[in-house]
Amino acid sequence: AELVNPAATASDKLKLQQVILETFGSALIPEPADGLPDLPTVGQLQQSGTTVLVAVQDEDVEGGSDLLWSTSVFRNTFANSADLDRMVAYNEERLDEFEADRSYGSRRLSKLSWLLTPDQAYIKDYVLTGSIHELAIEANGALEKFAADNQGKTLGNVLLLDYFETSPIFDVLGLSDKSEGEFVPESGATTNAFAVISLTL
Repeated sequence: AELVNPAATASDKLKLQQVILETFGSALIPEPADGLPDLPTVGQLQQSGTTVLVAVQDEDVEGGSDLLWSTSVFRNTFANSADLDRMVAYNEERLDEFEADRSYGSRRLSKLSWLLTPDQAYIKDYVLTGSIHELAIEANGALEKFAADNQGKTLGNVLLLDYFETSPIFDVLGLSDKSEGEFVPESGATTNAFAVISLTL
């Protein structure tokens, strides 16, 4: 969360903190105490019943509670490209960084964004047929090979995907036998062509 209102007072920030604490309560994951080197595992979180991590980009909100984290805990990455090869190369570099500094996998959470996003060239070339859905299909189709090529490397703590149901994520995680069937695709349009309006005065 990030406070975007520069006029927010100390009282406003305290109210926000209370809303977060009262809303999520005992489900909040506490920040590790000094001296504890690692973040809790998924199994430990399930056992303790804590499943919600709230990170706030404001020291006045976050600083008063060990149940609220600073956004510095996340190492955010984003290729910002519609080109598959460029996105893959970008994420290869991120994996090298994760490997070079293992602390990103302990006291920091590293996020891998497996996303193709429409840039200026893509919008120009596919102005009437461009689709986030089609970009997701292309990106997700390359995920399994990427994971296989980087087997043994730290792939990060958070993986961001578009149209999750089109991805081979269960195969990548080795959990295919845990699934009871295929995902049901979202209803609604899967195309969102970019609209261009030309005004002639």
